[in-house]
Amino acid sequence: MISHDVGNYSPLFGPQAFEKFSDVTYDIEEAGNCIATERTTAAVFHLMRVLEVALRAIGVALGIPDPVKEADRNWAAMLRNIRNKIDQNAKAGEQTWQLGQPWRTFYDGAYNDLSAIKTAWRNPVMHVEGVYDPARALHIYEVVKGFVQHLATNIGQA
Repeated sequence: MISHDVGNYSPLFGPQAFEKFSDVTYDIEEAGNCIATERTTAAVFHLMRVLEVALRAIGVALGIPDPVKEADRNWAAMLRNIRNKIDQNAKAGEQTWQLGQPWRTFYDGAYNDLSAIKTAWRNPVMHVEGVYDPARALHIYEVVKGFVQHLATNIGQA
């Protein structure tokens, strides 16, 4: 991941998310700038870049190696690996990974959110199918902000 100078940016997603995910500060700021100037599809593009870092952070937190082959560097493969690791941890019998327990709830929620985002917003914007009006882009911004803030309560970027 390319590191950006974060000294000039305010923490738009809050101080905890700023601290835990400082490498995405540039894309968060650009998403905000794009919304402010009504370049709303570009805002969604930047927000999906933020989520790509979040997706990798989840993988690292679960002990999943970062994909090295280009064919494996896609959300479907990465989400499949996350789902497999969650299920593997649950089958291992550790109490905190059983249904309704803290780590299982946290990672199941993150997986489900990212899976829904992939289908609803990530794939359309990345494959030149989606165009987002200001209201929709602002909604996506708030969803991504909430997701990153929640993620930052337990994990951060690698």
